[in-house]
Amino acid sequence: MMLYNTPIWGYIQRGAAYTVVGRFLAKPTTYFDNHLSRLFMQIAIYIISALLTNYIFSVATSLLIVFGIENTGGDPGSPGIMLFSLLCINGILSIVTAGIMGSAKAKYKKEFPAKYSALIFLFTYFPFHIIGIYFPDEQLGVLAAPLATLTVIMLFFSYIPFFHMTAQGLINLNEFVKRQELAGNRYVKFLVLASLSAIILLAGWLIFKPETQPSTGVLSLQDNWELLEAGGQDWQSDAYLQEIVFYPNSRLPKEISATYLSKSTPEEMYSIDINKKSKISDTETSATYEMRESAKLPIKRDDWSIESVQAWNMFMQIESVNSCVKPSEKNAFFAMRLHRVGSGKLAWDLSIQGCSTVGDFSSYYLDAKTGERIGFFE
Repeated sequence: MMLYNTPIWGYIQRGAAYTVVGRFLAKPTTYFDNHLSRLFMQIAIYIISALLTNYIFSVATSLLIVFGIENTGGDPGSPGIMLFSLLCINGILSIVTAGIMGSAKAKYKKEFPAKYSALIFLFTYFPFHIIGIYFPDEQLGVLAAPLATLTVIMLFFSYIPFFHMTAQGLINLNEFVKRQELAGNRYVKFLVLASLSAIILLAGWLIFKPETQPSTGVLSLQDNWELLEAGGQDWQSDAYLQEIVFYPNSRLPKEISATYLSKSTPEEMYSIDINKKSKISDTETSATYEMRESAKLPIKRDDWSIESVQAWNMFMQIESVNSCVKPSEKNAFFAMRLHRVGSGKLAWDLSIQGCSTVGDFSSYYLDAKTGERIGFFE
């Protein structure tokens, strides 16, 4: 009993009190730290998801829209402005969606499954591209305008489920890694980080890889001759070839254009477009324009010996032409015509636009029989 009255007992009492108070304070502090850690991780995941999904969605959507417009023969305008607009719109949608996700999770203690967002994304994103590429307005008729409006709205709002499934997927992955670490699997985090790093590096390489020489091949005149020779028969029975144009290194949906004249209808001309699959993709009848009499002469099989591929390779041996197919000359446009020049001789005529090393509308001529370089009036 004498121990209670000694200084030692006082120290024991104070120590016990400090221990109880310390444990009491430690619990809320640990909880607060854990809550902050989870909140910080969630915000970090939202930011990463916003940056990743915004870039992927905007670039992929811009490319698909440009492809769809060019595939139907339209002018895509300025893809850069469209890409910038998509980045801004998706940035706003990212903030709104992240706020809704955080509020819903705090209120309902539940999360919308990422797999459902993936399904919603598929059903809202692809109708616009499918209709734009495979169903022209002429085929849809009166439904073209309302369907276009509906699919555009669906396209913009498809970013919301795309962002949600990415963010929720990363959150689920983070929780999976934590569970595996608690279970004693120490290498799970390393494997996940290594996999994500590999995906990011691969995507970066695909985006920023060094540019290679663009494909500048042309379709074969010999392989398409029968199609070209008979291409005007659906227009007039006496139709004959007057000019053939090849488009190397072009983003146009057509690879070859051919023009036909007819003695029975001298006031009209007929043209066809041939795509990469060597199929007629478009036809047009228009009024003729004033041209030299020699230019009206037909192109026959016996009139040429130099094939289109051979002619293109010959043009490539000209230094000034070859400089225009370098990766840095992204705006260079080529048109290689087989027609009759001023002297009436059948020739290959290569014209170049948008190349910084030569003037616009620069032209080079090759004799279609011999392959020799000639002038327009030679």
